[in-house]
Amino acid sequence: MYNILFSTTTSIANILSQQNLFENNDSILTLAPILFIPTLFSLIEQDLAQKFFAAKNQITATISAFLASLFIIIFSLIPLYFGILARIQHINIPHGANPLITILLEQLPHSLFLLVVCGIIAAITSTANSLLCAISSNIIQDFNQYLTFTNKKLLITRIISCIIGISALTTSFFVTGDIIKILEESYRISVVCLFIPTIAAYFYKPNNSLPAWLSSFGGLIGYIFIHIKPIIPQLSVLMKDIIPLLLSSFGYIIAHQIKYKKK
Repeated sequence: MYNILFSTTTSIANILSQQNLFENNDSILTLAPILFIPTLFSLIEQDLAQKFFAAKNQITATISAFLASLFIIIFSLIPLYFGILARIQHINIPHGANPLITILLEQLPHSLFLLVVCGIIAAITSTANSLLCAISSNIIQDFNQYLTFTNKKLLITRIISCIIGISALTTSFFVTGDIIKILEESYRISVVCLFIPTIAAYFYKPNNSLPAWLSSFGGLIGYIFIHIKPIIPQLSVLMKDIIPLLLSSFGYIIAHQIKYKKK
């Protein structure tokens, strides 16, 4: 808001004039998985859900979910705005530097810049804490039956959270490449394997786990032969995600039909 109100070199009109960022449809299609995969993942993930679905009633949970999605969209426009601004003003981003931090340093007074950086660190810390709690919770629930130390479950939970946090921090030093692609890949295998059986469970309650297993297996096979060992390399980027989801759907339908015929 400060930059919009007090910037003398950029106007909203200039920002809007830069909205046509791509020269052809192929460039636009490369963004499809970046939007498609996280959108599907948001329907089955739990790090935000475990916060606002702890509400006292359904109405509060619904409002919380809606407001959370609205705020996420609004805040996602901030780096988009500064990215377009950097393009307009031809700001040079040093190699290895954080683009957003570099742009903010150019645009804001030092006192305000420090406050913004503190806000960014707080947001990153909150997200990391949420993800850490979600991962630890899943591990504890998966192995809960093997944790016989009733009086030490809190200690075990802390140890698991500590191990996961240190492992994630250590791994980050060895991971290189486009962070957007890394995030996209981190969502993809969960979506292609778990999205169909998870969504189907909201509408249909099977008597056994065969449909879910076969659906997950179908999605995994599609992921392997489309992304890891591609047998059709000329597929579009969007079809590379749709085909594994279709295989996952077919696996669920086949398993459901097998169970139905047995009856």
